[in-house]
Amino acid sequence: LLIMKYIFSDELDNKLADILSLWADVIQQKSTIDLLGVVLEYIGTNKFCDDDFLKENLDKAFKNKGEEIMHSVADKWINKGITIGEKKAEKKGETKILAYLFEERFGKVPQQIKKQFNQVDDKLIEDLTRSFLSFNSINDYYLWWDKHYSARQ
Repeated sequence: LLIMKYIFSDELDNKLADILSLWADVIQQKSTIDLLGVVLEYIGTNKFCDDDFLKENLDKAFKNKGEEIMHSVADKWINKGITIGEKKAEKKGETKILAYLFEERFGKVPQQIKKQFNQVDDKLIEDLTRSFLSFNSINDYYLWWDKHYSARQ
């Protein structure tokens, strides 16, 4: 809460190390490092708080372990980014295959359908892929879409 109080204040320069030092005793716990990562992301939204500023304050707060903590937090951010990227790539691949199957079976697929593929969640893509085998025409898809997608909105 103290960070929120000072985030856009000139006093943040003087207060941040003291605020972060409150975390020093519990920083070894994984959940605490995760929470600290969220706090650092929040602090990073302040245009005056660059990486050097954060490291300097972490060093003060954690007795020169700021760089180590920054690496721990950065590793978590990187892993989170990788996971998100993998999920996006997987979904893109699934929707691309689905579009290909539609084209092979029904000819040119309207752009609207391709957009719909990209809008839905993974579960709906999976359900659609299973249902695709029973479609005899593109109209079967539209009926399926109205039944399944409309129900989720």
